[in-house]
Amino acid sequence: MDVRYRYFLLVGGDGNDSLDGGNGEDRLNGDGGNDSLLGGGGNDILVGGIGTDTLSGGDGSDRINGNAGNDTLIGGANGDFFVFDSNRTFASSDFGVDKVRDFVSGLDKIVLDQTTFGAITGADIAIVSQDSLAATSAAKIVYSFGTGSLFFNQNGLTKGYGTGAKFATIDNDNNSTTLAPALTVADFQVVA
Repeated sequence: MDVRYRYFLLVGGDGNDSLDGGNGEDRLNGDGGNDSLLGGGGNDILVGGIGTDTLSGGDGSDRINGNAGNDTLIGGANGDFFVFDSNRTFASSDFGVDKVRDFVSGLDKIVLDQTTFGAITGADIAIVSQDSLAATSAAKIVYSFGTGSLFFNQNGLTKGYGTGAKFATIDNDNNSTTLAPALTVADFQVVA
């Protein structure tokens, strides 16, 4: 018996689009414009494009990649994967600064692709208390729990970020007085 994986593919194209996958496993691609993508039920794949997009996974274990622009990423129920992969060497214009709204430590994952961030491992990830410490950390990926900022520190201990930059903020609440969530190295997944 042959088993084939089936999902629905919705592509927004140019312009500002609203895509709703409904129940089932879907792949939603926003493409151009400022798009709103809702996965709904099922394990969905949501991919933004150029523009300021809002991607919300809904129920299920979803893979969410904002791509270019300053996007808002919301996983919803279950363990979700917030993916940062531009299919090429890191450039801040490929990401903008995305806001991850509902990250749950120990359940969700920040997925970092080695094509984008280089040959990183778990040893290349550090947690610091404030943003100013990120620019001189020996680690390549630095999370500042004081602000929720996530940085790519391409040049390590040399002052500044080299070709890296801040690429995300983990911010679970719209209230600016709420502290960013405490993350551990185990909340990150490095993929080739």
